[in-house]
Amino acid sequence: MYTYSLSGSSIYSSSAMLGMNSSDSTTSNTYVIQGSHPIPQTGSMTCFGTACSWWGDFTSTYTDPSNFGQFWSASMYMASTTSWGTVIAAAQP
Repeated sequence: MYTYSLSGSSIYSSSAMLGMNSSDSTTSNTYVIQGSHPIPQTGSMTCFGTACSWWGDFTSTYTDPSNFGQFWSASMYMASTTSWGTVIAAAQP
């Protein structure tokens, strides 16, 4: 199970998961949650000379220690025009 952040010109910052089986074949690729607002491009950080926001570094997936067939995921998404949200999801392949 992999958790990742994604965004694009028509996708607000969101969280998604990708599952794989023991044969290394993709089993699922789904949104955990879709962002609802664009990332505000403000602050002191710059990306290629333009103000930008840092996001996507805080995504992780762990095996449940009491159930090795279940995974827990935590990641970020854009919840409002000024606030990040944290989403926690459980998945069982």
